[in-house]
Amino acid sequence: MQIPFDKFCGAGNDFIIIDNRRQILAFKSLSRFIVRICCRRLSVGADGVIIIEDSDQADFKWHFYNKDGSRAQMCGNGARCAALYAVLNKISAQQVKFETDIGIINAEVDHDHVKVQMNPPTDIKLDFDLSIDDQIHHASSINTGVPHLVLFNKKDNIVSLGRRLRFHSEFAPAGTNVNFVCDHPDGILNRTYERGVENETLACGTGAVAVAIIAHLKMGMEPPIKVQTKSGSPLTISFKQVRDRFEDVFLEGPAGLIYKGMLMEKAVVYLSIGSNMGDKGANCSAAIKALHLLPDTRVTKQSQLYSTEPVDYTDQEWFVNCVVEIKTGLEPLKLLEKLNNIEAQAGRVRKNTVRYGPRTLDLDILIYDDLIMKTPKLTIPHGRMHQRPFILKLICNLVPDLIHPVLKEDMLTIFNRLDCNQNMELYQCDS
Repeated sequence: MQIPFDKFCGAGNDFIIIDNRRQILAFKSLSRFIVRICCRRLSVGADGVIIIEDSDQADFKWHFYNKDGSRAQMCGNGARCAALYAVLNKISAQQVKFETDIGIINAEVDHDHVKVQMNPPTDIKLDFDLSIDDQIHHASSINTGVPHLVLFNKKDNIVSLGRRLRFHSEFAPAGTNVNFVCDHPDGILNRTYERGVENETLACGTGAVAVAIIAHLKMGMEPPIKVQTKSGSPLTISFKQVRDRFEDVFLEGPAGLIYKGMLMEKAVVYLSIGSNMGDKGANCSAAIKALHLLPDTRVTKQSQLYSTEPVDYTDQEWFVNCVVEIKTGLEPLKLLEKLNNIEAQAGRVRKNTVRYGPRTLDLDILIYDDLIMKTPKLTIPHGRMHQRPFILKLICNLVPDLIHPVLKEDMLTIFNRLDCNQNMELYQCDS
């Protein structure tokens, strides 16, 4: 399947933006998909992924994902890139309003300069000590949409110390982003170890807001405060302090479209193949050959062939069954159409036949990535696979640790829980 995307950069943070208003990602396992496409050198590579969807409250709704596949409630530079994307694609005028996990966000786009209003910060805690390997680190913390730890005058071991502090027990279980701040001739310099990226990034918008407000509270710096980033692109933070609260918090700086592209994505799918008419083994083998010929599809794994006792309708011959793993760019309903064609070419007749009765060939979609769907034509995962010992045994022959998308258990656990009273044995070819 071809998935169009845009690659944006906001002051050094780069993002993949996908317009999902037509639900082109409806069948994807988003977490695994995002990890895959964010991997630099092996795919597009990015600090995060922004999914654009329709909203009944604003110009659009976004879902933000870190590169490790986890969701984040907010990303400042990501928000600026999303706003620019909306303007360039005529989803919004220059005054942009969009829906996020933490509420409605407003932004203003002026060519390649984007200003976004941030939610008021919370959970501000100044001047406390954290111990790492018997060393004391003086820090402050704040939540600017996501949690941030701020340390001043730390220039060395950004990644190693950042990683230790990110996972410090004080912030368990979610962890925190870690910012290292030092003086700069034009404002302050911030370097951020980002949670979810699990490395230092070239910039961090929520981190810039965090260090600006902490610098205001600790050092008396007045807004607007310029925060220099590792990329060399400065971010400007403005705000108003009203007693112990902060209002009108804005993050602004450069953003731009880098390029447009097309992701060539394949789903991992598990199919069952069965036959109990004619040359059963040959029918199954011919089906596997036919799967190899499907467009944008290849068979990657195949279980052994088993002879299995029929279930539900038992007055018929035993079946020969197997399970195969395929990787395909075909969407679920298109794949179903192709499987039905293979069945028809093998001589299967669907009309006026006994349900669960004899058939020359039976092809079923068992698992399609992590998709959960139910339509009049197709249910995924297969509605009865968790009750079929022969199916579970054959899947376990390939991937015993495969997780059932609905039951959230691995196939071996589900199989071991069944009362397996169905007879089955390795198929012995007549030849």
